[in-house]
Amino acid sequence: MKQKIFKIFLGLFSLSIVLIIGGAWYFSGVLMHPKTHRCEIDHYLYCGDPKSDLGLEFETIEYVTSDGFKISAWWIPASKKSDKAILSIHGRGATRREGLRYVKLFHEQGINVILPDLRDCGESQKSFSSMGYHERKDLLATLQYAKMRGMKSIGILGFSMGSSTSILFMAEQPEIKIGIFDSGFADFIDVVAYNAKKDFGLSKYPLLPLVVFFYENRGNLKTDELSPERVIGSIAPRPVLIFHGDKDDGVPYEHGLRLEKAAKEPKELVIVKDGEHTKLWQKDETLVSSKILKLIQKL
Repeated sequence: MKQKIFKIFLGLFSLSIVLIIGGAWYFSGVLMHPKTHRCEIDHYLYCGDPKSDLGLEFETIEYVTSDGFKISAWWIPASKKSDKAILSIHGRGATRREGLRYVKLFHEQGINVILPDLRDCGESQKSFSSMGYHERKDLLATLQYAKMRGMKSIGILGFSMGSSTSILFMAEQPEIKIGIFDSGFADFIDVVAYNAKKDFGLSKYPLLPLVVFFYENRGNLKTDELSPERVIGSIAPRPVLIFHGDKDDGVPYEHGLRLEKAAKEPKELVIVKDGEHTKLWQKDETLVSSKILKLIQKL
């Protein structure tokens, strides 16, 4: 009898281990390959191109990252000859269209805009999402392209994962003069744990550490480098503008509070009342545009 019970226990234990490992492998794949966003007006505002939606001339350009990935982007020249540019960096699973809502403001202020599709998104070469780890190479290639076009004063705007990636990148690149960060996460592990609980009802342990292990090894990356709150303080004395909505259900607004706390002056946190994830312009365009307009005078 005891031997039978032991065999049953051993079988259940082995099955649990298999399920945990299998589940961790599956969820590491979910991190690597997010569902592609459909272009919906309530999120993107514009689903065409700069000419059809905004009446602005543009170029479709391509360049290659240091690890050999082809990046497709739009270059939108300013209203007048200028050596100023903004890099517009979209979020996870999104495309360059996410930044179109801001383009006219920059254009009218004499600032060129470059909007790349990050790797595995839009028209760029297929790969996987590394939550900002490898995407920093896409940003570096974008910066290098802007400099090749004669840009000397460069800022960055990011949304969600693109916001967090932009913080990591700006901390590494002293040439970036201003940062505008919309709905970014403060720490990779914390935001993944939050969404695992919200979307799948999963607790942080025992699954998450194994998910991270598989994700790091499958993606050749280090998740401990994906903590923008650890590095945002090093951006000073360059100014940063942090936006977050208090109704954000993708990256809770506490992440915005954490980023503001970790940042050093000059900095500003703008909490948009009833603002949803990356939909802050839609909620209060006057507030958002006025804050950005003030900041870009420093570019």
